[in-house]
Amino acid sequence: MKEPRGMRNCNPLNIRKTSERKVWQGQIMNVKEKDFCTFATPAYGYRAAWILLDNYQLWMVQHGKSYCLRNIISRWAPASENDTRTYISRVSKLTNIDPDELLKAPFLDTQRFVEIIAAMTCVENGISMNQVPVEYIREGFRLAFGKINEV
Repeated sequence: MKEPRGMRNCNPLNIRKTSERKVWQGQIMNVKEKDFCTFATPAYGYRAAWILLDNYQLWMVQHGKSYCLRNIISRWAPASENDTRTYISRVSKLTNIDPDELLKAPFLDTQRFVEIIAAMTCVENGISMNQVPVEYIREGFRLAFGKINEV
């Protein structure tokens, strides 16, 4: 069976290439993959995800939006490209977090975001929680923020 694109690209949350950002740390410039970033290791893919989720928190505060699963996922996986309602519902069920519960910044509530990122990995790649490489999520945190919190 063919491995999901996000896992093949070491980009478990399927971060798209954009003109705004030149290159992520650990990103490989893969001409075969036109739409999504490719990383050297899954940890670098998760590093990018941690940074994006942290930036989302700042953006939502600046724009008067609640930092909750519903708003995070609505921005991550917009309805123009995804079944966002199902995505939100699935992550909520996998994490036991209400979609509208206010969340702290990712680096302040690390364990909770390890769970959120693991659940998002499941949705993005069509895999189960026991297939998620949690050690890479934790390493991605360390690459992004250092040892602010023990994860």
